[in-house]
Amino acid sequence: MKAGILQWFKEWEWSFPAAAIFLCGATTLLAQTSDLAFAQNSAAVLFAYLTGMAIIVWGIHAFTGNPEERSAYGVNFAYFVMAVSLAVLILPPVMRADAFGGEPLGLVSGCVATEGAHATLACPPEQDGKSRASNNQWLLNIGGTLYGQAAGSTADIGTRANRATIAGGIVVPLPFVVIALFGGAISLSRRIPELQKRAEESYIATQDAPKLTHAELREKLLFQIVQYVSAPMIAIVAYQAIKPDSQSSAAALAFICGFGSETVLLMIRGLADGLRPKGATLSSAQDVVAAPGEMVLLRITVNTEGLDPGSLAITVDGKAAQANEDGFLEVELEAGKEHLIIANAKRMGQLVTDELRMTPLVTDDARPFALNP
Repeated sequence: MKAGILQWFKEWEWSFPAAAIFLCGATTLLAQTSDLAFAQNSAAVLFAYLTGMAIIVWGIHAFTGNPEERSAYGVNFAYFVMAVSLAVLILPPVMRADAFGGEPLGLVSGCVATEGAHATLACPPEQDGKSRASNNQWLLNIGGTLYGQAAGSTADIGTRANRATIAGGIVVPLPFVVIALFGGAISLSRRIPELQKRAEESYIATQDAPKLTHAELREKLLFQIVQYVSAPMIAIVAYQAIKPDSQSSAAALAFICGFGSETVLLMIRGLADGLRPKGATLSSAQDVVAAPGEMVLLRITVNTEGLDPGSLAITVDGKAAQANEDGFLEVELEAGKEHLIIANAKRMGQLVTDELRMTPLVTDDARPFALNP
């Protein structure tokens, strides 16, 4: 136990001074430049940054190093993020109804005076020297300039006592962002247990949902966390681009942006990969081109040592394949296309499995491969 703790500190010795420097600098900067009551409370600031740095260090530790040894850390951290994502949805009802921030970024109450603003956000025209407040609501202001609606008021602009008129910038209703987070949290809660199940030893792989290695599990868990963090950003872009004309369509759009943020990110990544310069595209077989429909012969050997007699079952792209008594079989596969070979068996009554996912090349013809369930 002692050796393990010492090893952990040795491995992470660089992170503690870095965290301390960041903590001291950020705390000092926040306390000096912010007019938030929270920032003036040094104990609250210290607690917030200590907690934040602890989470960051935990996340880095969970998603670096040996994937197999730290697989459980990654799963635990992902579940922690999932719990936090659900807890975030509880905050709006219990938060103090007051502005948070202001310029250039903040959560304020008011309306938008920019020409061409969405009808549900725009400030109504003044009548008899007084501005109607029918469109005042809680808004996320990004880069807009705030002007107080209450003439002569000493209250902070954007609060209930002095609601804001916002000019310029990007302004999005707070409910839109919250609903996007709600959709992202549901997607996160659905996907993490599914990915964990696919990485377990007892999981039986299928063509649509193959078994995940520890490295693949790490990558997919981290991507799920990224999709949740990206959900409100995607929602903001969608709101500005589509400009829904009713509350119901806005709510539907926000939920879709949150729940489908994973799909959106995959589409963006695919688009970016497609725009990559030709010289930057790497190929595992730059000098090997397979003709359409060209077949290659693969020789598969399954390690049958210790397997229960008659328990071995092999599938190639979802179709059953038969190996001889020594666990050897030959299969013809189309070159240049991805194929999945799965071997399921039992050892002392316990289910064991192994899989081979590959895109065979012309040069793989007659090449031996092994499966070790």
